[in-house]
Amino acid sequence: MGLVRTVGNGESTKIFGDPWVPGLENRRWRLEFMQQYFSADEITTRTMLPQNARRRDDRWTWSLTTHGGFSVKTAYHANHAATNTLDTDVDYSNVWRLIWKMNTLPSTKLFLWRAVKNILPTIEALCRCGMEINENCSLCNAEMEFVFHALIGCEQVRSFWASTGLPFILEGDDDVGFKDWLNSAITQWDSKSVDLFAMAAQKIWERRNKAWVEDTVSGLDGLWQ
Repeated sequence: MGLVRTVGNGESTKIFGDPWVPGLENRRWRLEFMQQYFSADEITTRTMLPQNARRRDDRWTWSLTTHGGFSVKTAYHANHAATNTLDTDVDYSNVWRLIWKMNTLPSTKLFLWRAVKNILPTIEALCRCGMEINENCSLCNAEMEFVFHALIGCEQVRSFWASTGLPFILEGDDDVGFKDWLNSAITQWDSKSVDLFAMAAQKIWERRNKAWVEDTVSGLDGLWQ
């Protein structure tokens, strides 16, 4: 995906096993060799790449950052882009139908819709938009803040959700994603549980925002009634 082989002296790179940039002893491209194995477009692209004049050792680098070092943020973005097209393979009609039929305020319906669409301004979303900020959750500082983490997975709220007794409430994770998790969870909840979940999740999000702005964290007592 982003891991590539940067060729220095060419001594430890496999010609067909590694993603590589060819360079040889006389510092020139061996076009007669390349024409046997690569298309014209590939040859043109490769010969336009800069050569390594200092003849350093070959090394692995991360092509998605300017410095060549790995970062969680760029890896996530690449994976998100690669898997985003798979979304249409899953039937989410029950989720959309459930949201608009909830017996809640319109603001709660809109909030849950935004959460499912992954457009809440989580830290992950802000990083995806190019903001240079700490990638970890501002409440627990344990991992990157995705939607699922902010609403369900953060250690600051997991004990609250466990106390509700909702089936499936702590079964998901960020690898699955909030939408897929909710799509499974709603099959085990009645309509009242869905309403209560949405309202509680909205309050948790508002609590998170208040902590972000005011640097104070309020309790969760009385949130589930």
